[in-house]
Amino acid sequence: MGPTQTSFFIAGVFLVVGCFPDLIPAIIIVGTILHRLAKAVAMDPVYFVTIGIVLKDTFIMLIPMLGVLVVVIVWPDLVLFMPKMVSPDFLK
Repeated sequence: MGPTQTSFFIAGVFLVVGCFPDLIPAIIIVGTILHRLAKAVAMDPVYFVTIGIVLKDTFIMLIPMLGVLVVVIVWPDLVLFMPKMVSPDFLK
């Protein structure tokens, strides 16, 4: 396969794999595996960055998510405020 066919193959793999887990694990797991395939067909390396760059960008997204998770765990009434107003008997 040439670079174009390989690119379509990689896009198809990400499309299938992205349907099951979250996108971040799919990129980390499948991206590192397909990186060797991309090198073998001399694809431009801009399509596959090193794992350090990916993890740095991933942590930028994960830090706010983890912050919101901590807030929801510590103060659950922030999330349950509206459901308690609409249907208080349902949450008992």
